[in-house]
Amino acid sequence: MHRQPPPPHPSTDQHKRRHHEGGLEAVATTGLDLSAGQRRAATRKNRFPNADFIVADATSTDFPDCAFDKVFIPHAVHEMFHDLRMRVLREARRVLRDGGQLIVLELDSPDGLLLRILSGLWLFYWLPFNFETQTRREMLRIGLGNEVREAGFRNVTKTRKHRGLFQVVTGEK
Repeated sequence: MHRQPPPPHPSTDQHKRRHHEGGLEAVATTGLDLSAGQRRAATRKNRFPNADFIVADATSTDFPDCAFDKVFIPHAVHEMFHDLRMRVLREARRVLRDGGQLIVLELDSPDGLLLRILSGLWLFYWLPFNFETQTRREMLRIGLGNEVREAGFRNVTKTRKHRGLFQVVTGEK
């Protein structure tokens, strides 16, 4: 059975909107990043027909209010200080429809000393000039789930993955 893809519309790798065509559901996705180089790389590597990539600021998008069903933020907020993380999370809430879901995939604090040491080496946290060390520690100290709640989300949950190396925090608008 052949079907046409849904018409293009704004959504992001952070933002997804569902379209129904002939009883079948397709998901349109648009990746959002500040870097034009990242956009080019994502476009080149893309294998999905309903994906689009744009250069934009996640703290202030041009998307209308309540435009998306889901917002997915993978491995980005640990690079930001609290005030910037909060601006990104509040913008994500603005563009989500009522009942929409936020999903944030981030680093966490792994179980056990050996795993913490190995992950620190792997992620270069031992380098004195690694800016992510300070912002990541701040995120872990405050708690990503607490920040998601502070941004106005409800039913916030945190799931630890891979012995605490990663966390998935979800919230509902």
